[in-house]
Amino acid sequence: MTVSDSALAERIRRLEDRVELADLVAGYCHHLDDCNLDALGELFTEDITFGSSSGKGVTGRDKALKFIGERAAMEDWSFHYPHAQVFEITGEDEARGVITMHAEMGLDGNHMVVAAMRYNDAYQRVDGRWRFRRRTLQYWYCMESSDLVSTYDNANRKQWPYTAAADLPESLETWQALHPVKQPAAEA
Repeated sequence: MTVSDSALAERIRRLEDRVELADLVAGYCHHLDDCNLDALGELFTEDITFGSSSGKGVTGRDKALKFIGERAAMEDWSFHYPHAQVFEITGEDEARGVITMHAEMGLDGNHMVVAAMRYNDAYQRVDGRWRFRRRTLQYWYCMESSDLVSTYDNANRKQWPYTAAADLPESLETWQALHPVKQPAAEA
């Protein structure tokens, strides 16, 4: 089997893109945990949309950094670590991805919040570098570590910085198909 030079160059380019996107995700975690908002801002497009599936969010680099900075100021420290990363190159300078991750955050000198999350991302290559164009966050849970065992099956597993129903997995049609809501029996 012979691979043309252009086909080989394209395959190498796609591999390089995937590595650069993985580095972008890792850089986000690194700069976020270091509270380095200047470096974090370099990872965003000017018109980034940053928010959650609940509709809370902002558009624009400065607003995104302000939002992130306000959240980071509520924490003593944080440690974000990505897990599975699925990237799809959708155009010469566009891609999308789904990133699963966990985070640990220290609060008030004596509390630890743990979170399991998914980011649904859109990326754009700007000036030869991949950047985030959109980050939409969904939660499996976000709560104090001491509450995790007793609260993991509660629908309101998002308990920091406010209480709300968890986004995942209940919002997924595939999950709903295997876990139908039990309807009360009809009275005869």
